[in-house]
Parts: sequence; structure tokens; C-alpha cells
Amino acid sequence: MADEPYIPEEHTGLGPSAKVYRAHDHLGNRVVRLKVLLTDHESRFALDREHLTQRMAVLVQIHHPLVARLVELDVQEQDMTLVSEFGEGIDGWKLIRHQPLTEAHLRTLAAQLVTALQAGEALNLPHGDLKPSNLIIENHPLYGLRLKLQDWGVAQSRHGQPRETLWFRAPELGPEDEPTARSDLFSAAATLVALITGQVLGEGDLAGPEPAGWAAFDALRLRSVRPDIDPALLDWLARLLHRDPAQRPDSATQALAALQRSAEPAAQHPWGVAALILVYNLAVLAMLIGYLWWLLAGGHSG
Repeated sequence: MADEPYIPEEHTGLGPSAKVYRAHDHLGNRVVRLKVLLTDHESRFALDREHLTQRMAVLVQIHHPLVARLVELDVQEQDMTLVSEFGEGIDGWKLIRHQPLTEAHLRTLAAQLVTALQAGEALNLPHGDLKPSNLIIENHPLYGLRLKLQDWGVAQSRHGQPRETLWFRAPELGPEDEPTARSDLFSAAATLVALITGQVLGEGDLAGPEPAGWAAFDALRLRSVRPDIDPALLDWLARLLHRDPAQRPDSATQALAALQRSAEPAAQHPWGVAALILVYNLAVLAMLIGYLWWLLAGGHSG
């Protein structure tokens, strides 16, 4: 374990590739997150240390307020530790069990998650492992829900992928395929669906077996599960979850613009403009009928 300059304070979890600790960086006087990497003998999903070392120069360039920044890969004798910014809050799975997400919650987290994905667009560096456990969400008493996205680009150095990653992986990606901006959008939407339904890949529950896939998923099904949420917002999720990547937005920037449009009154109610025209025409017709009645009643005399 790395003893210097990071002092572990609390063991917070065991992932498929590492033991995770909350720690104090006494040189920087800050709280950090340590991922002490497991070896190939300890896990079949261990990270390729050489590959991760080569990628670190790029990964540390991801700077965004909604992303837990990678600090360094600390090497102490036989131990290698991935050091990153510590995100206050609970992960996505705990949030699901802690409180049901309202439509306002969903819009807030969706906007933040897609905004965070913009951090990698300039570098052409997708996240590659979006899932509830990689979202740390704080419910701030003044600012409401605020997320931090963890482990940017780390999964690309993993030997194989655990079941949770595959649950949220875009269907066009094979075992050796690199993630893309569009596959990240699929995984982001799949994560958001899990947050509002407690279901993975549109089928099964959190404790169930690996789902068959998204073949039977559609927006109507999602509407039946959460009829309280604006259909325009659910349609936005369904577009990101399209099995054909060409039917998804090209980028997080486009997805964010589409999300903002889904909040507009005309988008929330596609029939809104037609309804206004119809009401106007009916009002004019009523005025004409009233005028004709007035004429027939002798209103013109006198």
C-alpha cells in the first residue's frame, strides 16, 4: 500500500480491479481516493499496469468540475495505486435505494452527466465505463443533487470487463472495441434509466441475472414504468438508447442541446402549437356565430 504521501483513513469498497480507500494527502492537504490495484492473481479483471501507465499522461488532462480528476499513478514497491480526487456523496446504486428520483432529479442529473461527457470530447477520449457505481452523487442542502463522474478512461486498461460494465455497455461494442462518444451516450442513458427504475438494461432488477439486452426496450415501455415523467424527457433517453449508434446524437454537446429542447413547452406537448391554432380558430368561429345570432335577433335594428 502506498504509505507516502497518502495516508489511508477508511476502506470504502472492493471493486473488480482494486481495493478502494478514502485517504488524506498530507502534502496537498486534501482528501483523495485511492484505488490499490489488484494483481492478475487476485482478480480476472485486473488492470494492465503497463497499459495504464502509458495512458496516464492523457487521462490526467481531463479537467472538469463534474469529473473526479485523476491525480497520478503512485508506485510503492509492488503496489500501484491510482490516486484521484475524492467525490463526496453516495454512488448511484445507493442513491436508488435511498430515494426515488423525481423528474426534476432526472433532468438535473442528466444535464450534469452529459455536460461532464463534454470534458473528453476535445481530447477524443470517451469515458468508456459509465454505470451507477461510477457516479458519486451529493445531495447538497443548498444546491441539490450534484454528481462527480469517476474513473475516466480506466476501464480501457482492464483485462476483460465485469458484468456491471457489460450491463451498461452499448450493443455495438465488441469485447475489443474502443468506446466512442455515441457509446458513452448509450451508457449514460442506460445509467439514468437504472436510477429512475431500479432496472438494468431495461429488464430484470439489481439482484437479477444478466439481462438479455435492449432488443425489447422502447420509449413506450419506459413510459409505462414511469408515467409521471414528461414523455419528451423519456423520448430523449430512448433516442440515446437507440441500438443503431447512427440514430443517437453525434456528441455530448448535441445530446445536451436536445435535452434542453425537451424541456421547452412545445417539446413537452408536441400537440401544443396545433392546439393553440385550434383554440384560436374555435374562438374566431364562436365570435362569428355570436355575431350572426345577434343579426338574426334583430341586433342591427335601431
